Amino acid sequence: MVSFDEDALRIFALLDDYDVLGAIKSWQFHSDFVLSSLSKMIINRDLLKIILLDEKADTEKLADYKNKLMALYSISDKEVAYFIFKGKLKNQAYNKESEPISILKKDGTIENLVDSSDQLQVRALSKAVTKYFICFPKVLLDT
Repeated sequence: MVSFDEDALRIFALLDDYDVLGAIKSWQFHSDFVLSSLSKMIINRDLLKIILLDEKADTEKLADYKNKLMALYSISDKEVAYFIFKGKLKNQAYNKESEPISILKKDGTIENLVDSSDQLQVRALSKAVTKYFICFPKVLLDT
């Protein structure tokens, strides 16, 4: 386990965006393929392609992307995982349990906004929307 003394933490707290960008500029010339490639992608603003999906990502399509990238750059399955991956996003604009909006009515009673509103828009905002995504390098669009 690494322990930090107060001096190390004080110096770490001084790091800012310029220091991080300077490190990324240096890392683009590193011998490690993953570190170098990801750094170049950030510097050149050539970020991963993100495709949003309504359903879970097709495992075959993901495997196809991985095989193409491994063949293109002669990298391992472990290394390709930094460039090609899938995930899930869940968004709920309004959650009546965690952050309820209450309405004080004229008769002095308090009612939840969703329960008191006739508007479908408020009810729609309280429903969770789940989207899936896959990320991969744009170079695979040309293959």
